[in-house]
Amino acid sequence: MSTETKKAASGVAAPETAGERKETRDQFPVTSYHGGARPSSGIAALLGHGPEHGITASRLADIMGVTVRDLRRIVASERMAGRLILADRKHGLFLPSEQPETATAEITAFITVSERQCRAQLATLKAARQALTTLPGQQRIGEVSEI
Repeated sequence: MSTETKKAASGVAAPETAGERKETRDQFPVTSYHGGARPSSGIAALLGHGPEHGITASRLADIMGVTVRDLRRIVASERMAGRLILADRKHGLFLPSEQPETATAEITAFITVSERQCRAQLATLKAARQALTTLPGQQRIGEVSEI
């Protein structure tokens, strides 16, 4: 068995131990974001203002000690609670800029992208519903004959 230690690639964080991950996870328990007592600052305490201070979902999940899937649930919960958490593909998650004009442009861009994604999802649902009506072997109630 080799005791050789491998170095992480430049710019890549070294893997953490299970104890360190649990300690971080305890600071940001997923359940606290889904109900019960919530930290007053929530996830916003970890986000910067403006896209230039954005953080990717995978990086933020690592910091919080949760999975990316859990992070998405946390962000959704925070948004449902009325907290404005913006995101874009280039910068990741961030809070609106503190300058009103800049914040307005960021929020408008976020809304535009979100609406486009919603329209695409609705089109997908429409196609799926249509497919259900045309599957072979499907019968409508009026087409069922008595045996």
